[in-house]
Amino acid sequence: HNWTSSWNTNEEIIKYLKLIKEEHLANKIGISLPNNFNDELNDNILSIIDVIEAPFNSENKWILNSIDKYKSYGIEIILRSLFLQGREENKENYGNILKNAMKLETSIVIGMTTEDQIDKNIRILYRG
Repeated sequence: HNWTSSWNTNEEIIKYLKLIKEEHLANKIGISLPNNFNDELNDNILSIIDVIEAPFNSENKWILNSIDKYKSYGIEIILRSLFLQGREENKENYGNILKNAMKLETSIVIGMTTEDQIDKNIRILYRG
């Protein structure tokens, strides 16, 4: 969680991630990229991981620069923090945030804590 750029070339981390896959200790290996990540993942890492979780919101759009490259490796992308931990929830563009994330053809994670939030999200997503 919260990948750092120095891990891109850390031979010990790369060795253990490869070992986890070779020994079938995990079905998938994923990393979570932090807010304001401004580096590229290198080929050594991209060839090992299966999933990348990254923020996508009004403050963090940097994933747009790399998403096609990551997808070309067959990596599943999960977008998170769409609503800036609730700070975007009551804004008029709430529905557009969801729709824009869906256009990227990735998985998205939407945090919800109330039944009203669940209903609101379903209405937005299925309104078309």
